[in-house]
Amino acid sequence: KRARQAQAWMCNEISETLMARFKAHPDVAAQSAALGTKVRAGLITPAAAARALMAAFLGDGEQG
Repeated sequence: KRARQAQAWMCNEISETLMARFKAHPDVAAQSAALGTKVRAGLITPAAAARALMAAFLGDGEQG
């Protein structure tokens, strides 16, 4: 049981660290609000917005 808990904690730590860095990334921060507005308005899909933000985070250029 302890081994599973340790692995779960490790994965949780990775998830939290990645999300914090994702949200703090300048390109993600710059695009996030506008993409969220477009998603809420039905102009783009949540998947397309997520792909665009991931591309910004990973430095792959804008996708969507």
